[in-house]
Amino acid sequence: MDPQEAVKTNKSLYPLIVLSGIVLLTALVIVVAVGKKFRSSQPASGATATPVAAITSPPKIGSMNLAVKGATKEATVGGNVILLLSATAVGYNIAGYDALVTYDPAAFSFVRAKSLLPTYTVFSFDRKNYLSLTATKNLNDRNKTAMNGTELVELTFKAKKVGHYQFGVAADEAKEKTKLVDEMTNILYPAVNQLTVTVN
Repeated sequence: MDPQEAVKTNKSLYPLIVLSGIVLLTALVIVVAVGKKFRSSQPASGATATPVAAITSPPKIGSMNLAVKGATKEATVGGNVILLLSATAVGYNIAGYDALVTYDPAAFSFVRAKSLLPTYTVFSFDRKNYLSLTATKNLNDRNKTAMNGTELVELTFKAKKVGHYQFGVAADEAKEKTKLVDEMTNILYPAVNQLTVTVN
């Protein structure tokens, strides 16, 4: 093989190697977090479990909000609705996030998700009645990412039906949760919002 061809081949594999590393790092963070949660929920041998009076949710830190891009919350059938997902997590260096965006699939079809932060890669998964977004920061970017109303991703939906419809960031759906993860793998559960879009 010609040495110049070998260099070209190695360069074309670099993005695949970096993406594989990001996926492996994300999987490792999830496994560690689940393992810690599982170990802390198990009673010691011989110990009896005491009933808990009420299950409390973790405190809300920061926020993740949806807003319609542009001045109006109206669309026409066949037209696009563009939403902006933003986040606030003052004092934290955010390395990744998961966001669950609810919508009515009878009234809208998901078109695409576009990262508005060049150092983050966004993966979108269109579920039955919500969109699951996972984003990871480029491992080579050592700059701190402070979020204070920072626009993260642009979401495009195509309107299919006339009416008033809710979009929202859900705290949880199925077994998934909306969360921000900082550089030390601390998980933050943000406050979330909803908005109404009118299709004419």
